[in-house]
Amino acid sequence: DAIDPLRRAVRAAEKTGRKDLLVSVLNALGSAERRAGEPAKAVQTLERAARLAPGDTDIHFNLGNALADSGRLADAAASFRRAAELSPGDAAIRFALGETLARMGENAGAAEAYAVTVDLDPGHAKAHAAIGALRLEANDYPGARAVLDKAIALDPDLAEAHLNLGLLQVAAGDADSGLAATRRAHRLKPSLVSAHSNLVQQMSYSARCSAADILAEARRWNDAHAKPLAAQIQPLTNQRDPERRLKVGYVGGDFRAHPVGFFTLALFAHHDADAFETFVYMTHPRMDAVSEKICSSVAQWREVAAKGDAELADMIRADGIDILVDMAGHTAKNRLLALAMRPAPVQAVGGGVMGTTGVDAVDYFLADRVEIPPGFEKFYSEAVVRLPHDNICYAPPEHAPPVAPLPARAEEGPHKSLPSFPRKLESRLSMDPRLRGGDGSEFIQEFPKTFVTFGCFNAAAKVTSETVVLWARVLAAMPDSRLLLKSFAYADAGARARFLRLFAEAGVPESRVTLEGPSPHAELLAAYGRIDIALDPIPYSGGLTTLESLWMGVPVVSLPGETFASRHSASHLTNVGLPELVAATADDYVAIAHRLASDLDALETLRMGLRARLAASPVCDGALYARGLEAAFREMWRRWCAGEKPSAMDIPPS
Repeated sequence: DAIDPLRRAVRAAEKTGRKDLLVSVLNALGSAERRAGEPAKAVQTLERAARLAPGDTDIHFNLGNALADSGRLADAAASFRRAAELSPGDAAIRFALGETLARMGENAGAAEAYAVTVDLDPGHAKAHAAIGALRLEANDYPGARAVLDKAIALDPDLAEAHLNLGLLQVAAGDADSGLAATRRAHRLKPSLVSAHSNLVQQMSYSARCSAADILAEARRWNDAHAKPLAAQIQPLTNQRDPERRLKVGYVGGDFRAHPVGFFTLALFAHHDADAFETFVYMTHPRMDAVSEKICSSVAQWREVAAKGDAELADMIRADGIDILVDMAGHTAKNRLLALAMRPAPVQAVGGGVMGTTGVDAVDYFLADRVEIPPGFEKFYSEAVVRLPHDNICYAPPEHAPPVAPLPARAEEGPHKSLPSFPRKLESRLSMDPRLRGGDGSEFIQEFPKTFVTFGCFNAAAKVTSETVVLWARVLAAMPDSRLLLKSFAYADAGARARFLRLFAEAGVPESRVTLEGPSPHAELLAAYGRIDIALDPIPYSGGLTTLESLWMGVPVVSLPGETFASRHSASHLTNVGLPELVAATADDYVAIAHRLASDLDALETLRMGLRARLAASPVCDGALYARGLEAAFREMWRRWCAGEKPSAMDIPPS
């Protein structure tokens, strides 16, 4: 309501010749235009004011906000820096600079700006919460916990602080506490879309949340955030030709060293360029080596981290995308609100999702026959598309070391049988008067007994209390066995102590559990040389971790449930030809682990053949996967061209 009167005031001020009056009115107009959702106009107005009054702090601050809203983050940072030079004691300016640098992925600069903010204003709770988020991203759990506790102490109702606390607690392996913190953040600020998305996402980690619960929350997310954007849906101009070359867009922030990045390398390398033109809309501000590989494999690469949802939707429309595939769901850097404006005729979700989006504008859910078996469609708002084999394709890393010998063999020592003793030990047995004529049992006791090492390298967020109880049963069935867990969280003393307490309460002493922090990827893969059998967590199973385990020769025992996140390993194992490692019940899970551990000859044979088995399976066949996905795309497109509503489909093997 203020914009038109202010524009008239600008014209009146111009006639007076008073520069100070004109600057004041331009500043007010630019602020009003920005708040009315017209950031580009606001930038023009405020840039004019800044030229007239280059020393005005308020104008540079407002210009920075308008530039940030327009996605011009580098220019926004420059404006905030100019404002900070003019008013070095203003904490609000430093905080705005930190927020902008964080959006740009310049975490070091953001951390410095936030630090200055709290120096200037120790009670700035939002700055403490933002520092906590950066420390969490750097896997500094103690540091993140300290500043988040301070933020909440300063402002108990600060939703952003509870949001980041929830992320921290989930990452540290306490999913239920994290979920409670996220629920509180959502209650405190229902309009905070990221808190609501985190709530939907984190429910997959909790054994107390069913697939029906997740769907219900996702639908509430849709009603609160996506439905209001339906008014911005524009008429589609895509040509309804069922057999023409199609433009397919993939949107998400994980086209990098992340499961989504690793799962799309082979796809993009094998897409049929004659039939499909591929676009990637990268929503993360930073690229890495995997991003560079993907970028070189697709027709068009768009960096859209700084763009708003409406601007992204406009870009997708302008590109003429026919089929848009969201690769994030409710995970970080998702752009579901852009999809809510339906910039493409056919919209699907796949890749890095944890479950249904609940969004009306998402037509299809890309899965397979194991991830979403018949009867499970009721847990998805989208029409389920079952691909011919696995719902992803794995590109094994070139830096993976060779499969190591079975660790249990290295540990078994000479006690198995006298014929297996080295000659020196046989001589010692025959010469020792204590053992001459005996069976050698006295001597054998000096050597270690065989023990099998179970392990799990999944994120600690997946190792729920129910998982600990299940694994304790496995260890109880093999009294000499050990357990090796490796993840970022285990570098944190508080997380280690919590997990060791959980194991102790389940009857597993600390001496049987080894908790290790992270390693560079090549070293992480090499660490599978210390594991005989991998144990999948519940209710959130391994995905990439399961495939890496198999590539390194380590079989995985899995117990799927009804949620999408609980069935990743089951799909991979089935498609590799190892359905016998997929348990139906907890008792079955323990029995499978016991069977594997009780026959070292069979386990060793399985280990040495797993890499070749995985390499020869559909899971690693990029061309086969691409043909199946493209067949699904073509059928989706034909249905749209025919005016049909989205409906479930099973794509047969080619």
